[in-house]
Amino acid sequence: MDNNNKKTDGSEILSKYRLFSAYATEYGTFLGAAWVLVFVLYVVCFRTMNPLLMFVSCILFLSLPLFGFYLARRFKQQMPDDVSIGYGRAYWFCLSMMLYACLLTGVAELVYFKFLDHGAVFDSFYGLMNDPATKATYQQMGMKESWNTLKESLDMVSSLSAVDLCLSLFNQNFLLSLILAIPTAFFAKRS
Repeated sequence: MDNNNKKTDGSEILSKYRLFSAYATEYGTFLGAAWVLVFVLYVVCFRTMNPLLMFVSCILFLSLPLFGFYLARRFKQQMPDDVSIGYGRAYWFCLSMMLYACLLTGVAELVYFKFLDHGAVFDSFYGLMNDPATKATYQQMGMKESWNTLKESLDMVSSLSAVDLCLSLFNQNFLLSLILAIPTAFFAKRS
């Protein structure tokens, strides 16, 4: 009888893991699609320099954590009442969800920089940096050294291959996910 309880507990744990994983995959796809949308808007903003579009993309970027909070809360509501979700499980779910979003965003960024961009985003950055008004603003504010540092950084980043650039962006998104999963897990936690 004791062996049957252990087998039941093991299969119950496995079914909970599969359920958590399924929700993390589904919600990570939704979150990743939102991240890709913000990335596309960001690229379009710097290629067109449209102030209204820049404002909209900034608002959407700032609302991404709220969307993650919403998905975590929805996960908690979707789980059966008999399933307890401690902070550790909630953190693991949120981190998994964000990892799926990172992967989806990384693929989209790789496709963009490898096949579609051909240096257009960096050309827009260089155009903005070489604008006489930008240079004058930096000089008036006494930030000529900052302008030079920014230009050197832009030179370094623009020399990266598409794969290196996407790996760098993936690492940045992953580290941000590690941090954002901490408060997001509170929305998924149920005692």
